[in-house]
Amino acid sequence: MKNFILLLIFITQLLTAQIPNILISKQFEPEEVCIAINPKNTNQIIAGSNLNSAYYSSDAGLTWQRTQVNCYPYGVYGDPVVFWDTTQTAYFMNLSNPNKKILNDGSWIDRIVINKSKNFGKTYDTCFAFGKNGSKVQDKHWVAVDPKTNFIHVSWTQFDKYESKLKTDSTIIRYSNSKDGGITWTEPLRISSFAGDCLDSDSTVEGAVPCIGEKGKIYIAWAGPKGLCITKSLDGGNTFLKKEK
Repeated sequence: MKNFILLLIFITQLLTAQIPNILISKQFEPEEVCIAINPKNTNQIIAGSNLNSAYYSSDAGLTWQRTQVNCYPYGVYGDPVVFWDTTQTAYFMNLSNPNKKILNDGSWIDRIVINKSKNFGKTYDTCFAFGKNGSKVQDKHWVAVDPKTNFIHVSWTQFDKYESKLKTDSTIIRYSNSKDGGITWTEPLRISSFAGDCLDSDSTVEGAVPCIGEKGKIYIAWAGPKGLCITKSLDGGNTFLKKEK
């Protein structure tokens, strides 16, 4: 009974504790934020925001520093996603902007870009890209790292033509993985059998988020005109279910 009472007191104190909010940054009106904690050193945290702001903390988030992500020749155009792999390498993923002269139809966002940091997010010195398919738009990527193999798994949306109202233009979900820390990538697979429209709305297939299950199984879920869909791979991403559920 005594231990139970002490537990109730602890929970009450935890719920009523005044935990201050910590300002990471207000430069450049940050939005579409993301954050990731190093699983091997929880004092190290990285974060990101549009369009190319990366942040890092070495004291469990009490203080932060900002750095800017630059990638030549692929560019940086928002939708940041930050994560760590099992070697404690920090990553910043984003959309591309390789040609600033191209400003119509979103066709400059033609690949997914991955930036690597070897100093725990202080700088991102190398970058690679994958997923290019002509001028089609590659957008809204999410990632999962297999804790046993360190393979990086990414799924995202491909638009035939961004915000097109034509019924002949559609969106699909694509998938690729890297076995060497983001340097090279497998040929992207289409994993959604049902397509969506290109309006970037409820009937667009979007939000494809991967996760790793037991024995390296890969599960990916997204939303679209058929509702919430899920598919899986039993062979490390070589093949997926022929039809999502």
